[in-house]
Amino acid sequence: HSMLTQAYRLYTLALAGEPEIGAMNRLRELSNLSKQAKWRLAAAYALAGKPEIAEKMTSELETFVNDYKELSYTYGSSARDEAMILETLVLMKDSKRMVPLIDKLSKELSSKHWMSTQTTAYCLVAFSKLLMGDEFENRELAYSYAFDEEKGDKIRSDKNLMQHQKVLTNTKQAKAIVSNESESVMYVSLAVEGVPLIENKSAANNQLNMSVIYKTLENQIIYPEDITQGTDFKVEIILRNPGTAGDYKEMALTQMFPSGWEIHNTRMYGGRSVHEKDIPTYQDIRDDRVMTYFDLRTGESKTFVVLLNAAYLGDFYMPAVYCEAMYDNNINARSPGRWVKVSNDQ
Repeated sequence: HSMLTQAYRLYTLALAGEPEIGAMNRLRELSNLSKQAKWRLAAAYALAGKPEIAEKMTSELETFVNDYKELSYTYGSSARDEAMILETLVLMKDSKRMVPLIDKLSKELSSKHWMSTQTTAYCLVAFSKLLMGDEFENRELAYSYAFDEEKGDKIRSDKNLMQHQKVLTNTKQAKAIVSNESESVMYVSLAVEGVPLIENKSAANNQLNMSVIYKTLENQIIYPEDITQGTDFKVEIILRNPGTAGDYKEMALTQMFPSGWEIHNTRMYGGRSVHEKDIPTYQDIRDDRVMTYFDLRTGESKTFVVLLNAAYLGDFYMPAVYCEAMYDNNINARSPGRWVKVSNDQ
């Protein structure tokens, strides 16, 4: 991690037009320099106007990285590293070695395979630099497109990327027709946005155990399906790492509360509440939700408490409670959403 971080620091200096050639040379001479660090350092040399050194450093290096996923530190993954390698090859104008990586990362981006924000961002950075490079210079987009039975439009553009939006009135099915009228390959991506009619109501515990318990301030169990207006109560979230995937870093717990409940932000009164248990790494308390961030070692349990008040009469929907590793979607837990009621006991 430290070698890649140092190589990236030198890359950013070169990107800013202030390359530290001496430090770059010293790092290049290290015998244990990792493959990822070598590729990133080669990018710094390419930016510094020394492509011959970049070529010499990488001529025998593999462009593919063994599959891995890092929960913290540099938040790396095999796809993230390969995107950084592709970026270096673009800077080096190495068309031949680009092709396999372009094909692999294109498939990764268009698949249903989950990517962290770090991996997605680096893939997009690499492809944006590719699109702006010599490989795509003077290419023209020429195509026609149509939605459903509407009359299509013909497009000609010297841009490398075009985007069109359509508001769908038929939510059951729709059809998009695209015809490539140019002499080069064109890639089409279709993205659909919407709001689900019914939230996923199932519980889940994937390599993470989570319990959600509602209590009075006197620690008596209370059921949120019907609470008397004006009642102060609390919710305890107990999270445990079962030890199946090592220590967990960068965990995120999201709790959204129904609009009939108000959150007691004890920070407003100074100090900690006597009801609080474990202290998170960071916590964001808003009007309708609390977002908690923490680490969880193997076999460790942590309990986070939020104080609430049943403020407004009525029936309200409470969304699911969700906790996940921010950089590994295989580690998560969910407590299903439910309808709750704030009633008048008179």
